[in-house]
Amino acid sequence: MASKEVEQAIKLGYSYNDEVTEALNANLEGNEQLAYELIRSLDLALKQFKKADDLEPGISLEDGKNTITGKAFAFGLKGVVQNMGLGKRAEAVKNLERSLEITDDIASVHQSLGWIYADSGNKEKGLFHLKKAVELDPDDIESRKTLDRLENVSQAALKYSSFRGSKKALLIWGGLTFLALIGIFSGWDGSIVSFIVFGL
Repeated sequence: MASKEVEQAIKLGYSYNDEVTEALNANLEGNEQLAYELIRSLDLALKQFKKADDLEPGISLEDGKNTITGKAFAFGLKGVVQNMGLGKRAEAVKNLERSLEITDDIASVHQSLGWIYADSGNKEKGLFHLKKAVELDPDDIESRKTLDRLENVSQAALKYSSFRGSKKALLIWGGLTFLALIGIFSGWDGSIVSFIVFGL
């Protein structure tokens, strides 16, 4: 049983993650002010997860919320915001990779990395992460379409492919997927978001 202080820190961290996930449904691209606000919220989430870990390492609440999953989502969301809102790919990749160091089983993180690598011309890494995203979530048609496009585009045409036109769709999909996964890990059935994202 977690202490009240730890429970509050974990719940607050998840609340910041949820706030950012909801904001990702807005048009983030080119909105630097919103992007920096979201990054501040994610930094606050990470601070809360660290506080909880410092007090009671590895604790999991009764509803399944824990610092491991919370931190992984926060770093993944930070990478999405840095890429889409600020165009800072190098920083985005660092945070997405950091998310995968914590837990390697978040399909939307692999999908985001795959898209970034593909869009910057690194077909091999793009394919690796997109295949992993499809493996983790085989019902996600958007990841399958992105993977199919990448598998069928030449290296020379890669920089001019349809990936550039699909940024907004991928951002919305990524935000909804994060929301659904956060909901699932927190005990909420996520039925509305699952219906929107997966067509269930």
